[in-house]
Amino acid sequence: MKKIFLLFALFIFITGCREEESEFQNVSKYSDSNPASSTETSDRNIPVTGRMLIKDYYLQFETADFDKANKEISSLTNKFGGFIENSDIKTEKGAKWGVLNIRIPSDKLGEFVSKAKEVADEVTDERISSEDITEQYIDVKARLENKKKVEEQFRDLLKRANTVDEVIRVEKELAEVRAEIESAEARMKYFENAVKLSKVTLEIYEPETRENAKPGYIRIIKNSFNTGIRGFFYVSGFLIIFIISAIPVLFIGYLIFKATASALKKYKGRKDKAKES
Repeated sequence: MKKIFLLFALFIFITGCREEESEFQNVSKYSDSNPASSTETSDRNIPVTGRMLIKDYYLQFETADFDKANKEISSLTNKFGGFIENSDIKTEKGAKWGVLNIRIPSDKLGEFVSKAKEVADEVTDERISSEDITEQYIDVKARLENKKKVEEQFRDLLKRANTVDEVIRVEKELAEVRAEIESAEARMKYFENAVKLSKVTLEIYEPETRENAKPGYIRIIKNSFNTGIRGFFYVSGFLIIFIISAIPVLFIGYLIFKATASALKKYKGRKDKAKES
């Protein structure tokens, strides 16, 4: 009876070892056990308040004093809790123009744009666009929660690993799942920041200076005189180049003409002598 009990205990031990060995050999099954149905179920359980919209606003306006307008826009940006991501300012023909990329809290976007228009002398263009990322956000969040469950399974499995090979297998799969989790978290953070802070692109420019925009009579006469002088030198230079280029052709033509005239003269002289004889 005692022998039968020992054989039965040995059988249970061997069977348990085989099941545990099989579990570690198929450790990747935990990563693969994330079907689409699981994601769809999670989607329905994740609450999202309202639609998630990424808003982009473009505003172009003219101002007589660029520096003053730029300073006022910077002050408004700080007042509404935003910040200037980057700016590009240039000067051409005595007038300044620049592009400012600004981030403004989405709930204050409308008020900020209204105040920015007050800075302008004339608004010449404005556009707004939005992108709905609600479904993308829900999908990423659902996958993130599923991956976290898989991570917990791997951590539990790691605690029960008995050999170095088992530890290496589980840690490898755990590292891959952890990388996917971090990627999903980064993407969610990007979505949340993009929704929270709207992008405003401001293009500000000064009109051309009065001298360039509306030249007086003296400037008109001066410009016309300069244009005439440039035209004269252009034509003169063209004629000089033409004459210099034509000299070899004219010289060869002259030689051919002289040779032909001399030959005709000799031929006529011979013909006259033949008549006289």
